[in-house]
Amino acid sequence: MNQNKLILYSLEMMIMKSLFFFIVFFNITIAVAQPPDYMNLIHKADFQNWENCETGEGVCNKIVLERLSKDQDTFIQVPSGGTAGTCYLYANKQEKPIQTISVSHTEKWRLLDFSDLEDGFYYMSMISCALGGTVQVELKTK
Repeated sequence: MNQNKLILYSLEMMIMKSLFFFIVFFNITIAVAQPPDYMNLIHKADFQNWENCETGEGVCNKIVLERLSKDQDTFIQVPSGGTAGTCYLYANKQEKPIQTISVSHTEKWRLLDFSDLEDGFYYMSMISCALGGTVQVELKTK
């Protein structure tokens, strides 16, 4: 009888350990696979619009970011421009970029941060093997 209880207890412990490992692994996987949990504004820049701005063919629309308050974290997700490249963010009429990020096809979340910037006009400029050009951004607060 004690032998059966010991086998049952060992089996239960093995199931509990496996379940615990699965739960921990699943939660870590979800945390890594998704972007940070922002309660804010993330705008996804459209690849085709960016290409239109680069080539002059089609419509080149500026991106309008309208945040609810200046405390709201505000980002633009930059498209991959091929294997690798760089995206620069310029404030209106400035020669030096205020932000620079590397972009590649292997990175899932490439965000330019507009959170601490004042309302106004900005320019995103991409240099990469498959996408380039400049897109205008207007940042507004309601």
